[in-house]
Amino acid sequence: QVRGDHYLCNAQFDLAETDFNQVISLSPSEISGYIGLGHIAYFRKEYDKAVEKYSYALKLDPDYYYAKSFRADALFSQKKYKESLTDVLDVLQKNHRDSYAGDVFTQLADTVPTLVLMNLKVQMKKDPSDYFWPVLAGAVCTSHKQYKDAILWYQKAYNTEPAPNIAAWLADCYNQIGNNQKALFWTNCELAKDSADMTLLSNRIVLEDNMGMQEAAMQHVNELIDMYPDYYFGYYRR
Repeated sequence: QVRGDHYLCNAQFDLAETDFNQVISLSPSEISGYIGLGHIAYFRKEYDKAVEKYSYALKLDPDYYYAKSFRADALFSQKKYKESLTDVLDVLQKNHRDSYAGDVFTQLADTVPTLVLMNLKVQMKKDPSDYFWPVLAGAVCTSHKQYKDAILWYQKAYNTEPAPNIAAWLADCYNQIGNNQKALFWTNCELAKDSADMTLLSNRIVLEDNMGMQEAAMQHVNELIDMYPDYYFGYYRR
């Protein structure tokens, strides 16, 4: 298997295929062989075959959700967006931090945002206590510059659980629609959790300056320079 992975990483697909088939012949229940063959098919753009191999790996081990992420990617490449999204959401439900599924989700959100949002609403009904789903809905709307809708989703997420970064995302959305007052409010909310965040500190200064709060802005500029003397922004704003 290790040699097969090496061949795969170096795009030596014929040699990799031989090795992965040997793995399967020696141990028919070893899912790594099928995953490897699925990867080869994917890189050859034989997406039907890739889906078949990943599906068989899942049949052998239904809890191996990496195979479901791989299958979601292959399904996306076939433009089978609904099936791909079903796999992605299933993986993300088990592991919110799965980066591979997250990448496929981003592609789906860029391509079929309406379908994605519709399915996220279903997930919210299934698990209303999980702030993760409205966060994703907010991210989808933000990526399509639908900032007012994004605000509603981020606010829903924040009300469920005031997790890190949500206030910063709210601040950014309000900034995008020109509501400096609320952008400043949410920036300060996030700073209450992380008072040393350089980006948030800089954003607060800009917002205060835009709102005519020069005295507060100058005070925060001086504080920023004291905290980060090598950071150009404080001297620039001063």
